[in-house]
Amino acid sequence: MNNPTSLQVYIVDDSSVQREHAKRICTEAGLQLAGFAEDGLQALMALKQGEVAPNLLLLDLEMPGLNGLGLLQELIRLDMPLSVIVLSSREGPLLAAIEQLRGSSRVRILASLQKPLSLEKLTLALHEADMHSQPDSPAPELSESELRTLFTDTAVNLRYLPHVALGNGMVQGLLAEPFWHTGPQLIRASNIYPQIPASVSEQLLLDTLIRPALRHIQHLRSRGLKLTLRIPVPQRLLLQRLFPALLLNELHALDLPPTAVSLLVEEETHPLNVPLLMSISQLRLQNCNICIRGSLHGVGWLDQLGLGYAPFNEILLDPLFIQRATAREFTQILLEGLLLITRKLNIHSLAEGISDPLQWQTLLQLGCASGSGPLIGEWLDIEAVPGWIRSNSERLRACSQPAG
Repeated sequence: MNNPTSLQVYIVDDSSVQREHAKRICTEAGLQLAGFAEDGLQALMALKQGEVAPNLLLLDLEMPGLNGLGLLQELIRLDMPLSVIVLSSREGPLLAAIEQLRGSSRVRILASLQKPLSLEKLTLALHEADMHSQPDSPAPELSESELRTLFTDTAVNLRYLPHVALGNGMVQGLLAEPFWHTGPQLIRASNIYPQIPASVSEQLLLDTLIRPALRHIQHLRSRGLKLTLRIPVPQRLLLQRLFPALLLNELHALDLPPTAVSLLVEEETHPLNVPLLMSISQLRLQNCNICIRGSLHGVGWLDQLGLGYAPFNEILLDPLFIQRATAREFTQILLEGLLLITRKLNIHSLAEGISDPLQWQTLLQLGCASGSGPLIGEWLDIEAVPGWIRSNSERLRACSQPAG
């Protein structure tokens, strides 16, 4: 989807006005037109007989005869290699349900968009498809000996992503990411956390992944930059009974308050794991921050918000959630509801992937507290952080102000 000119779009709509409108939007987006169909049956026959060979379908949901849903059902049954964007004036929950019809076929439902179609909606849907199809730094396949070597014989590196307060643009904290360079390959620690072998001790994990980042944040705070460190923690460490005490000892040795650290826990980690819940509760009791990364399709910890308990005080919203909320009214309503709950529970909200001023202002209006992303800043070496803050403070302050 990165190159729109490679997309051959087939527009299926019973309204000639809507077909012409969709054609104009597709032309503005740089898409190539493969043709039109006035109903689902005409489209199905043309596709089956090879009269058209599009790779993107703009599909009206409500048509006489074979409607859009019926055509989708046939395309999925035939396992046609097609990407589909559904268009309808129907309610958001119905459109959101249709997006889940992907199944295991080669039909990719990229989005279900409410009419009228706009250039912004179409562009965002195609961009979101890129975010789905091109995962960042996939987890490498490493043997146990290779993984052990990473932790014992290979120097770990750290890079940091700045987070700002959306209300005033001030830099509040840094998200740390440990990684290794092995030849040309960059291996992210978070990608191999599930693979860490038992032969790598918890003390080695602490020494490799946590202690260097604590020293970095202590150095910055000693220079007057009162920043919070957010760092992903492997479940192995959180399940270690002595981990809370070990971490607190490290903080005390560096003269860091517990509030200077936020431990990032993946949302899929099951909240009813008793040793994990005990460890997290101990850390919260000592005023360490616990942050979960939450997604639109949250399962673990996010479900506990509705049950009235949540042993975390920060939530990191993933970029795809933010992207969808910008493009879809229904998802924006879900995000607004989640942010309302977090505020009432005094849970600090952070949005990832903010890429433009509109997203910043939308999140601010919905009640999101902080954010990061391409608009704010890229990954930095620790030595570059003070200079980056000085160089970007005015720009970030301006971004926090409403346009006009």
